[in-house]
Amino acid sequence: MATETNVTVAPDLNFRTDVSSVTPGATTLASIYENLLDFVGGCCGGVAGVVVGHPFDTVKVRLQTQQTVPSTTTVTNPALNYTAVVKKFPIQAVNSEIVAPHLYRGTWNCFASVVKEEGMMGLYKGLLSPLAGLGFINAIIFGIQANALRILGDQTLSSHMIAGATAGAMQCIVAGPMELAKVRMQLQGQGESAKFYRTHSHTYRGSIDCIVKIYHREGLHGCYRGMSATMLRDIPGFTIYFGSYEFFCSRLQRRKRGKELGMWELILAGGLSGTCSWIVSHPIDVIKSRVQADGITGESKYNGLIDCLRKSVRMEGYRVFMNGLTANLMRAFPVNAATFTVYTYFMRYTSSTGQHK
Repeated sequence: MATETNVTVAPDLNFRTDVSSVTPGATTLASIYENLLDFVGGCCGGVAGVVVGHPFDTVKVRLQTQQTVPSTTTVTNPALNYTAVVKKFPIQAVNSEIVAPHLYRGTWNCFASVVKEEGMMGLYKGLLSPLAGLGFINAIIFGIQANALRILGDQTLSSHMIAGATAGAMQCIVAGPMELAKVRMQLQGQGESAKFYRTHSHTYRGSIDCIVKIYHREGLHGCYRGMSATMLRDIPGFTIYFGSYEFFCSRLQRRKRGKELGMWELILAGGLSGTCSWIVSHPIDVIKSRVQADGITGESKYNGLIDCLRKSVRMEGYRVFMNGLTANLMRAFPVNAATFTVYTYFMRYTSSTGQHK
């Protein structure tokens, strides 16, 4: 069967049916079928990414939002009243005159502490929200990205970046509440053993219950807490994500001389594109996590994105933007390698199946 120029994220794959010689009705059905494949393929890729990367995501969120331990705080300037400073700046940070240790010393210490205190399942807290949500979100992302490329009608790097930015903006509508629930569930019951967590009641029984309670307490606006930070993270993030994937695939394709990219090439391209995306997105992701976690243990500390940014930088300096970076990059490569590889192989399989009918 003849095929037209490929318009998916992987430059070596010819998934699209040539509709130049079919009837208008058949063209419509073919278009619907292609859109459905994009959404289903994105969903499968998203689920694979969540299963691989959720433990790293839990560690990342814990590091980004962790509180200091005031009882063990060392005051390097005896003339400084620590209590007064904490009341004035009631956030988790330190400045040049206060050295307040964090709950976790780093990525590996956080991993070890969570497993020791909460068991392996502690790393999978809040899994239901991204497992259900990210499958749907990735369906939106890959579906919109593929359709945007069809509209743009070419395979240039700029087209992939524009399509990625469009997909990133649209998926925020679903990603905002889902990420809020995920963050709240990941932080709930910190330090509790798995048995204690199961046998005692908590604020939220699950991700859906979390969203419902936030809606009842704060309305629809509360469900979109941190939405501006989510958009500031995801629009440039997905621009880099799809643009870099196109770049790496095209470079690897030159070495294949017309052959399809194999599994290891897809893993490499997907992993590197995810890593590049998160290097750009991580600083604003720190602020997003803090805004969405704000108020979970009591009174809110931040009055929005700008206030959170200002207070965080004032108390911790610009190093605050590096909180959880190691865990995030450790997560980024396997998650996005799995996402793109599963998506690509799903599209190859459905394409070859369709051609043999």
